[in-house]
Order: sequence, then structure tokens, then C-alpha cells
Amino acid sequence: METDGDYSKPEEVLRAFWTEMNEWELAAAKASPRIRTPEITEQRFELMRTSWKPIFEKYCTPKTRVYSEYRSIGTPFYYDPKTESILEMTHTSPKRVVVKTQRVQKVKKKFIVTGEYFYVLFKRRDKWLIDNRYFYSLGKIVRGTL
Repeated sequence: METDGDYSKPEEVLRAFWTEMNEWELAAAKASPRIRTPEITEQRFELMRTSWKPIFEKYCTPKTRVYSEYRSIGTPFYYDPKTESILEMTHTSPKRVVVKTQRVQKVKKKFIVTGEYFYVLFKRRDKWLIDNRYFYSLGKIVRGTL
């Protein structure tokens, strides 16, 4: 499903990105059979390598993302708009915003916070685009992959 997000609001860009990437994760998981043959493995690799790129082109700043080139599928899914919520937005300039989010997932029948993230978005040609994602690790903020 193609989501026509509202690019004028950073929070809507994030939600639309999470939604489309979650749909991609679901489709990729369904297309990934448990039985592997060389042909299936090659088809799966190609799917994982390329099919997510149009989503990134739509919602992210254009740049080389070395560690995002190869996607993997696991559970719980990485992008899920039902588990990640926006806590606050800080406009650091008219063309840059930092959005703090929190991911809460059900683990062993309990809902727990599994991470706080900081997304950096830039305004380009009247559209907000995702540039980076950061998270806490050992008390420090480090850059993550999208």
C-alpha cells in the first residue's frame, strides 16, 4: 500500500515511513520461505537488497547509507507504528528538527520500553525528510541505522 504522507509535518513523515517500512517487512517475511534452495536464497537476497529502496527515496534525504544497504527480517519487526510513539519534537533551526520517540513492545505478556530514539529530519523544498536516527547506548547517544 502506498501512503501519501503529509510532508509538511515531520511527525507525519515519520509515521508514514514507519507504516510503509512495516508493510515492507510483513511482505518480505511472507516472501521468505523457511525452506531454502539456492534459487530461493538468491530471490530472497534480491528482495532484501532492493525492494525497500523506493520507500527510502520517498521519505529520507538522498545520501549513501552504507549500513542500510542490506535489510534483514526478524521479529519483532523493526518498523511498527503501533509500537513507536513520538514523545517530543525540538526544532533546532527552521530546517532541522529532532524527534524523540519511544518504542514499547510486548515481551513475555508485558509491555516494556525497548528503546528511545532520536530521528533527525531536514526540510528540503518544503518537504521534511528523515536524515538520521540515534539511540542511547551505555549512557551515550550513538548513530543508528535507518
